[in-house]
Amino acid sequence: MKTMKSGAMWLFMVSAILVLMSGSAFAADKVIHGAASEPRSLDPYYHSETPTNSMNKNIYDCLVDFDSELNIEPALAHKWENPDNLTWVFHLRKDVKFHDGTPFTAHDVKFSIERCKTWEKSGFKATAGQIEAVEVINDHTVKITTKQAFGILPRKLAQIMIMSKKFVEAAENDEYLTDHAVGTGPYKLKEWVKGDNLTLTANEDYFRGAPTIKEVVLKPLTNAPTRTAALLSGEVHVMDDVPVRDVDRIQAAKNVSVSSRPSLRLIYLQMDQDRVDSPKIESPTGKNPLMDVRVRKALYYGIDEDAIVTHVMNGFAVPAGQLYPSSVFGYDDTIKRPPYDPEKARALLKEAGYPDGFGITLDSPNDRYVNDDKIAQAIASSLARIGLKVKVNAIPKKTFFPMTDRRETSFFLIGWSCADGDASAFLDGIAHTYDLERGYGRYNRGRYTNSKVDELIEAASGIVDAEKRLEYMKQAQKLILEDQAFIPLHFQVDIYAKSDSLDWEPRADHYIWYYDMKFK
Repeated sequence: MKTMKSGAMWLFMVSAILVLMSGSAFAADKVIHGAASEPRSLDPYYHSETPTNSMNKNIYDCLVDFDSELNIEPALAHKWENPDNLTWVFHLRKDVKFHDGTPFTAHDVKFSIERCKTWEKSGFKATAGQIEAVEVINDHTVKITTKQAFGILPRKLAQIMIMSKKFVEAAENDEYLTDHAVGTGPYKLKEWVKGDNLTLTANEDYFRGAPTIKEVVLKPLTNAPTRTAALLSGEVHVMDDVPVRDVDRIQAAKNVSVSSRPSLRLIYLQMDQDRVDSPKIESPTGKNPLMDVRVRKALYYGIDEDAIVTHVMNGFAVPAGQLYPSSVFGYDDTIKRPPYDPEKARALLKEAGYPDGFGITLDSPNDRYVNDDKIAQAIASSLARIGLKVKVNAIPKKTFFPMTDRRETSFFLIGWSCADGDASAFLDGIAHTYDLERGYGRYNRGRYTNSKVDELIEAASGIVDAEKRLEYMKQAQKLILEDQAFIPLHFQVDIYAKSDSLDWEPRADHYIWYYDMKFK
């Protein structure tokens, strides 16, 4: 009997070791990402939003791409030339196939750029707005003609992901492309159970070489404490948007580490500036107070941003006095944020005819940006001191973004990242007058408009000389800030945490490219 027990115990131990060995082998090529936010769509043109773009960059490729520090490098095009100010010729790789086995050709490039530019739901119209024509020279050569000299075309093309013409044309409808994807990128879509997991598998035929990590599972853990607990328990290997209050706790834990880097992301406020009857304002005059620049400036002076950075962001943010950080081309080092001045704010409100303030709803996501709902509450508290009655409506991003697109808001907190390192991303997409046909102002939901600003933005696009172009962009931003078209709050600091067993470094654009990952 003793021998039988010993034998059974031996078999149990061997089985346990084999299970552990099997688990280790599996874990060695599988990454679980605890994400603060899941993508909105797998259609790469639907919405320009960092979690969406980040995921899609793992599935699709662009003609050219950014390295981790936003330098341009070859991708689907292995070389290109610019024979004159309006013409660009791109030579495509011949060894690339889409995930379904369809060969990648210049026809896919032409189709993708034209869809990006003309599809009515595209969030990237401004990105492709300077492209006049795309011509297929042969299967592996494409010529792009721009409307005017446009030296930053490669930086814009690094944001236009190439789709399969065959796959898109065979799709049942636009909605099908929201949760189905066929690209040329390092990972293929395995499944997407929204709210639970998005799973990718390695593209073993990827033109840069097969990925080291063979499977990726993105788990949307929008609750910050849950995300931290998942990392500390070993449930996930990496997490983004580390809660600022948890940084010290994670740093003190074993086998995990924290890393951070300055962000490209501005957190700011948009305001309804073109409707007399705005949907979420209770005004004693019956008119929309936000149409008056004095009121908009009063809000700016009335927000104690230093207190927000200190107490809400725990120091992991930089107060913003302009629309993009110093790492972005277009930054103006002469512009400083004015100090918090509630007395000046009250005086401006009185001058504008609102001595007793007014009521307004501040809409905000509660699962998109670091402490977004807490920032909104802090703003409401600040503005209460100057006489405003602010109701905070903090809701999930899946409800928030469509609501702002429908303009069912008067005043809202949102973020923007110039992911190509160029201020034109903000100027074209947000500050320019809304122009659906040309793609300008796609995210100008407050409908700010200034014809002089538009002229400067459009003129800057065609200037090749960097210093002259910078001057035009600076002039545009100064006018925008004089109009107080937007209220800048702060620039985020991107904070990540990961298992010490994972070898990976954060990128400047806050995108997480799983192809860069490997286990030590």
